[in-house]
Amino acid sequence: MQALHRLFAATVTLSAVALLAIADQPITMTAAASIKIPQSKGKFDFLRIDGQRHRLLAAHENDGTADYIDLKTQKLIARLKV
Repeated sequence: MQALHRLFAATVTLSAVALLAIADQPITMTAAASIKIPQSKGKFDFLRIDGQRHRLLAAHENDGTADYIDLKTQKLIARLKV
């Protein structure tokens, strides 16, 4: 039973050390593409990626639209008023 507790404590300790080592590395993101949405203003309220279909749903707060974007072709598929 003591061996199990020691193993558990060692696992938790090593996991904490690994997390601290990862935390020191900065996370950087770069833009892959810029997709122009005509006649849009304001900001997006909601973004969701469909990984299987390679599409992005972007809900436009000020325009009151749901914008569907094809991430492979980097083009606007549809713009629906909601």
